Amino acid sequence: MTKKQLLSYGLLGFSKDLLIAFSGGLVMLYFTDALVLSPMLVGSIVFFGRLLDALDDVVVAYFMDYLSIAYKKWYLAGIIGSILTFITLYSLGTNTNFAQLVPLIVLLYLLLGISHTLMDVSYWSMLPKLSQKNQSKITLSTLATFFSSS
Repeated sequence: MTKKQLLSYGLLGFSKDLLIAFSGGLVMLYFTDALVLSPMLVGSIVFFGRLLDALDDVVVAYFMDYLSIAYKKWYLAGIIGSILTFITLYSLGTNTNFAQLVPLIVLLYLLLGISHTLMDVSYWSMLPKLSQKNQSKITLSTLATFFSSS
């Protein structure tokens, strides 16, 4: 593999993790500043969302790996997930009462976590397919770990 290909794969890992970090930070700012929610409530949602995300990582990876679904159906699942995330995000208006707001926020945060899991599982599952040589695979995994460690 060329150095350009190795660097590209490593930077892809960096950019996907940077994307979720920015998304999470901006969503937290939106919840606390625009929707004027308690930082303690938002922090609790994020904390429990991360715990649920650890469980849903395994489930999403299982579905991606073991179900024989054609690629076109995965695109459809991605589009449906994007639409659900979009609807959830834009239904968080300032006129929504507190009882409706919290479940919508939890749903939005979980959808963001699942979308990151889809990116992450796809990224790491490319590793064995990119090269046939063991040395290249070792180099790729080292670069991927180095760049995507946050």
